[in-house]
Amino acid sequence: MSLLFNGRVAIVTGAGNGLGKAYALLFGSRGAKVVVNDLGVARDGHGASSRPADDVVNEIRSKGGSAVADYHSVEDGAAIVATAISNFGRVDIVVNNAGILRDKSFARMSDADWDLVHAVHLRGAFQVTRAAFPHLKQQKYGRIIMTSSVAGIYGNFGQANYRCVAGIYGNFGQANYRCVAGIYGNFGQANYRCVAGIYCNFGQANYRCVAGIYGNFGQANYRYVAGIYGNYRRAARMYGPGGSIGTRLTQDILPPDLYEGLKPELIAPLVGWLCHEDCAENGGLFEAAGGWFGKYRFERSQGQVLRGDLLQVVSPEQVRDAWPAITSFIGALHPTSNEEAVGLLAKELQDLQEKTEGGAGGKDGITGPLSAVGLVETAPAFTYTARDVVLYALGVGASTRDADFLRYLYEGSEDFTALPTFALIAAQQGVFSSAFITGGLPSWQPDLTRLLHGEQFLELHKPLAATGATLRSTLEVVDVLDKRNGALIVAKVTTKDDVGELVATSQFLLYVAGAGKFGGRRSNAAVVPLVDAPDAAPDATVDYTTSVDQAALYRLSGDLNPLHIDPSFAAMGGFKTPILHGLCSLGIACRAVLATYCPHDPGAFRAIKVRDLPGHLLPPRPRCDVCLSGGYVDLAPSKSSSGAPTATPATTTTATAAAPAASGAPKADAFFAALGARVAAQGEKLVHKVSGVFLWNIKANDQVVSQWTVDLKTSPGSVYQGSPSGVRPDVTLTLEEQPLLELVSGKLNPQKAFMSGALKVSGNIMMSQKLKELFDEKSKL
Repeated sequence: MSLLFNGRVAIVTGAGNGLGKAYALLFGSRGAKVVVNDLGVARDGHGASSRPADDVVNEIRSKGGSAVADYHSVEDGAAIVATAISNFGRVDIVVNNAGILRDKSFARMSDADWDLVHAVHLRGAFQVTRAAFPHLKQQKYGRIIMTSSVAGIYGNFGQANYRCVAGIYGNFGQANYRCVAGIYGNFGQANYRCVAGIYCNFGQANYRCVAGIYGNFGQANYRYVAGIYGNYRRAARMYGPGGSIGTRLTQDILPPDLYEGLKPELIAPLVGWLCHEDCAENGGLFEAAGGWFGKYRFERSQGQVLRGDLLQVVSPEQVRDAWPAITSFIGALHPTSNEEAVGLLAKELQDLQEKTEGGAGGKDGITGPLSAVGLVETAPAFTYTARDVVLYALGVGASTRDADFLRYLYEGSEDFTALPTFALIAAQQGVFSSAFITGGLPSWQPDLTRLLHGEQFLELHKPLAATGATLRSTLEVVDVLDKRNGALIVAKVTTKDDVGELVATSQFLLYVAGAGKFGGRRSNAAVVPLVDAPDAAPDATVDYTTSVDQAALYRLSGDLNPLHIDPSFAAMGGFKTPILHGLCSLGIACRAVLATYCPHDPGAFRAIKVRDLPGHLLPPRPRCDVCLSGGYVDLAPSKSSSGAPTATPATTTTATAAAPAASGAPKADAFFAALGARVAAQGEKLVHKVSGVFLWNIKANDQVVSQWTVDLKTSPGSVYQGSPSGVRPDVTLTLEEQPLLELVSGKLNPQKAFMSGALKVSGNIMMSQKLKELFDEKSKL
């Protein structure tokens, strides 16, 4: 489908030649009304002529397009915008392309050389955009392009004046308009954050401001200092100072064949896409040349804190000695805002202040994230009624259009029941009331603005009461894992009813961005593993369209985070609109599984595990994105399933093994005896590759009739009947004899067996994939 600009009005400055001409012709050929602005000056800014703008206008009109010429200087931006309004009644697109060239070495550069480049590139871009901005804001739509070149990024001999032009790199005047004031900053400091639908991008190789990085309101002049750091890059000379390499400014610098291969027409498509209403790119920095297109981003090292508390000073020698760590880009960060860039520093200063005031020092003298390990808290009692059960069901998409809606939405139904995932509402109260959320940990307080819900597990041990009941949840911080770029809190929540019986076990994985590198371990076997989806078409697909009010409804069940309802709060987190709760997506997915595989038996639910991918926007959406991944639902066999698959990956509960029967599974026993011979022959090799202990439970009539241990961790490896001796199994696999024989003979796909419930796996599920080292042709029966 062609990208058209029908009804749109575009202003292109410096449009009489080169890149500007290419932009104007592209817009004109695709339905836009174009204001072709050009003074007709020479490359150095001298002279004037109306001919360049007139020629471009005539070319657009000759091809059936609409265009008018404008001969004002970009310093008179209001007049240029007035031309658009008087002729076409509006303005939608502004391409700040006008530029001149005053090449001089820094030592020989005159005041005029410096001032004129700034007047055109910096002040001119500011004046045009400021004049257009009220119109864009009123109509709640706009696209702005700021242009520069690789010389603006890397510097070039003789162009310190150009590289220092902060405005062309994204600072409009003195407010750092990165998307008409920026993508992420705060209003009055750097941002309208896509005000009224207005997007601003950097059309070629433009930079926000060399060395200044983010800037603040009133400090554009400070950021100009960046230019003095520009290297004298003689080799960069061939790339020229212009916006796209092959421009009027470089026509006599580049060889003819190279110039032709880098002509402006090969740059214009990037600007065309960035200016189209379908493009949601905002605040981006791009480079284009010769048909090649790329995007830049900032990268910052993790850095290093060089003092233990606020009372300590830092010496140059400490900086010298820590230089490798300071400059290492292993685990580098990619900040996109002032807040994000200084967030880690603020956290470190907070920790230093606590240490200085004597407030640090957690359990056994441990400070920082590891001080939270072992924390045990009991949350206030959670009492609910049938109203809460119905409200939750509505929040996760239950509808009176469903065949079994009375079960979940009508308390008067004889089948009225709570959805199994309602247990997470009670468990979540335990997390919300915990010390690391409420600020009760003296030695570590996570930055809640950087707290993300990473993964969620729920195992239901008994059905929930559908009417009035009271649940009590206890939270335990099992571990805090060091993920380098952040800290991963592993929290276990046990939920019991009012008689003290265990109702549910939950595991929350909460990720605190920027809180890593504290010396903790990277993994813990206590984390319930995820499961990759099989490489096959799904057995069933369920379509459900979330309501635009889905989050507003779901939050009434207890998660009142304004991120899910308040657009301004969501904008602070970098989201264009409020996002849907991850646990709401989990509830919707679980309800779909229940409706598909056990519509008349929701009690078949056993467990669910998912990874939550934050940022799932509420509709309307142009496309579908993954919002949950690596997940599974574990179901008990359903009496009403009519042979449909009813079980997906197993829970983390290891089956209790009965004493092996001598003849309970003779064929399986024969297989393991043959497997033992192979391990005896290649044990050392297998131990090196696998390094795991596997316990096999062979069942018949729902009873374990034989057990075998495959020890490929203890050298030289062994296979023997019975449970592991002196070691703990890494993986426990439970299945009946016939599926085992089909599995090892290659007739049954392991993933299909797993997803259908024929094979139950607990423990380190990912390690079970290493069994392929055993199940080759040599090991088949």
